[in-house]
Amino acid sequence: MMFRVESVLLNDARPERAQEWRLALMDLNSECDASACTVILDATTEGGVTDRIDTAETSESLAFEPAALRRHFREYAKIIRQLSRAGYGYRDMETLDYAKKLAHDEAGETIADTLSPHLTLSHRVARKLFTLFFLLCHETPANLVNRHGLR
Repeated sequence: MMFRVESVLLNDARPERAQEWRLALMDLNSECDASACTVILDATTEGGVTDRIDTAETSESLAFEPAALRRHFREYAKIIRQLSRAGYGYRDMETLDYAKKLAHDEAGETIADTLSPHLTLSHRVARKLFTLFFLLCHETPANLVNRHGLR
């Protein structure tokens, strides 16, 4: 499978934001096989994400309702904000980095479970997909993306 961001969304985004998405897509697609299907992602105005799964035979749309991702987004954003603050010692940064990993793991599990009737995702791919979902649904300051990689 390969992942793409809906071209209208990508074309309408600020160049810096579109570049964030492209980098996250490259990272995500580096884990994927280009065969089978294409998953096209789009952000909704309500803060959710839609996936369109296109195969040679069918096209199927799935919606991640905002409520399904809200808790994960909120927790992840809180950790990223904490990481961006100066003044933490090595142990604090290590703890926050581990918290970020756990948040990613849990969100990846939610995504994989939700998509399991339609797609089989490895844990690693589901984590990277969460990163892309987060970036699509949130205006993330460039210094946070660049400094912490969000992955």
